[in-house]
Amino acid sequence: MISVQDSGIQECIQFLEHCEVHGRNVKTLIELPLEETSVHPGKNTVTYEARLLKTLLLQIQIMNCTFKNVNK
Repeated sequence: MISVQDSGIQECIQFLEHCEVHGRNVKTLIELPLEETSVHPGKNTVTYEARLLKTLLLQIQIMNCTFKNVNK
């Protein structure tokens, strides 16, 4: 378990939003020509992975807020 201030989470989310904007043409996996399986082109970008990570962070933040309200 780790403890992170809300400002730290907000900075991470802001960083991931910048990754979304600037990572559209940046591949996250270099496909080899002899590989049989290929990755969907839309899922092989920094933008896609940044959105995925941002979604996870927001879900954790929502769960944390809910947990805090229940314990009051």
